[in-house]
Amino acid sequence: MKKFYQFTPLFYVGLICLVIASLAGAAIPLFIRQGVDSPEALLDSSIIWVVGGLFLTQALVHVVGNFMLATFSENQIQSLRERLVAKIIYGQKINIDQYDSGDLSAHIMNDSNQLKTYLVKSLPMFVSGLLTILISFGILVMLDLQLTLVLFGALLLIVVAMIPIQILGSYFSEKIQNELGKVTGFVTETIRHLAVYKTNTAENKQMARAADSIKKIRDISLKSNLIGASVQPLTMMVIFGSITVIFLYGGARVASGNLTVGTLVSFLIYLFQLLNPFSSIAQFIGDRGELKGAIKPLEKILSMTDEDYESGVSLETVNSLMTQNVSFSYDDESPVLKHLSLDFSAHQLVAIVGPSGGGKSTLIHLLAGLYYPQEGHIKIGSQSLEATQLHHWREQFSLVSQDASIVSGTIRDNVLLGVEAPVNDEQIWSVLEQASLDQDIKRLEKGLDTAVGESGKFLSGGQAQRLQIARALLRDTPFIILDEATSNLDSQTETVISQTIQQLKTCKTIIVIAHRLSTITEADKIYFIEDGQLTGEGMHHELYETHALYRQYIDQQAIETT
Repeated sequence: MKKFYQFTPLFYVGLICLVIASLAGAAIPLFIRQGVDSPEALLDSSIIWVVGGLFLTQALVHVVGNFMLATFSENQIQSLRERLVAKIIYGQKINIDQYDSGDLSAHIMNDSNQLKTYLVKSLPMFVSGLLTILISFGILVMLDLQLTLVLFGALLLIVVAMIPIQILGSYFSEKIQNELGKVTGFVTETIRHLAVYKTNTAENKQMARAADSIKKIRDISLKSNLIGASVQPLTMMVIFGSITVIFLYGGARVASGNLTVGTLVSFLIYLFQLLNPFSSIAQFIGDRGELKGAIKPLEKILSMTDEDYESGVSLETVNSLMTQNVSFSYDDESPVLKHLSLDFSAHQLVAIVGPSGGGKSTLIHLLAGLYYPQEGHIKIGSQSLEATQLHHWREQFSLVSQDASIVSGTIRDNVLLGVEAPVNDEQIWSVLEQASLDQDIKRLEKGLDTAVGESGKFLSGGQAQRLQIARALLRDTPFIILDEATSNLDSQTETVISQTIQQLKTCKTIIVIAHRLSTITEADKIYFIEDGQLTGEGMHHELYETHALYRQYIDQQAIETT
């Protein structure tokens, strides 16, 4: 658990404050004992002032100490959440792909919230309670060893009783956090695809799935709550049983003259002072058990491998791009790409076509350095991806994806995404014009500063794709990859974009995953990929004559003719 937080000077200062508060509280019964055993001492007002001062000191220093520990805890949670988010941003994409986005978000926020409760509430109360118990026990031993042993026996009973409770709490907590992650992911997906569920009249079916998942959380939570509800009653039962025994045993010793009334009274005051600390420690044990279950997903996230941004060298020359005998699998069992050797010559338009699920999108992610091949090499010129500094490799590519990757923010934010050099509005309007989007934006009241909404929901599909194209044009990279990037464009806009692509071809390499015949026929080279393998290459007329499946695609219009 140490990997989730580290103690700082703030923690130790807070701890010292709690020690002072505990010492002040522990001294109070001693002065009361003096007053009970020597009634004439009560006539001395100094005792009253001392006791009052101790009460005030205990309260004030306790507040300061708890605030410092709470501040320490908040700082640690901030640091943890930053580390978790950094794992998402800087981690290897192939590891992130194993999670649903909603599930991952839930683990980062909800599970870390469990740790926050532990650090902000349970840990400070535990530290304060433990100090109070240790100091009080030291004084109790000096007051009367036999009575103290009775209380010590009660403490052993509490510890023994808490062990199975902690184990069960950890088990149920892990199950609850896992189910919460699934429900969060489910709700996120439902919101994202709400139109799909409504247009397919699937609301009732989706609601039934949601209700089933939520009920599962409720059922597990009830079992967990039963365990949690038993902690304090069990603790208090043992403590009040101890108090009863001490009353009887202590009273008998007072009657026999072996114990003063003042000592018994002060001893009982100490016991009442220990009620909250014992309860806090019992609660801490339960919370710690739950926390162990909650942090398991966080441990898995923190253990993910970061991308290596430091190794490798810069590219010396940027011209042709090629894959040499490349194979790739997401799970090391089912290969997605098999021994692909492709060549993307400089200043060419290369089209990649083939059946859905054949590995085309995986290929472009490999080209852009989002994944590494398990076999073979990807090279720019003579330099491989593995030998190149990762940032420098990715700086050579602009990717326009079919899912219209628009981030929350404004139109300006999206165009400038990843652009570090200063850019003026004139340059932004220039690329928007090339993407045939300038007129649409000029009609908006806030122009470039118009918010696009989550995932660009305030834009049409065509506008979102053109905004991506404008972003790619502004990045001005040697390689532009278009993953079915004109699928949402009308024929007139597509013609404008096609003309822009043809102009760019004179100075860049354009790689297109294409479904439209108009795009394919303009390509200098076509690669046909099916089931992760290259089964044909050439120009349109060559493949039409020599590749049966390609010809079938054209004849049956599996490739769109408009």
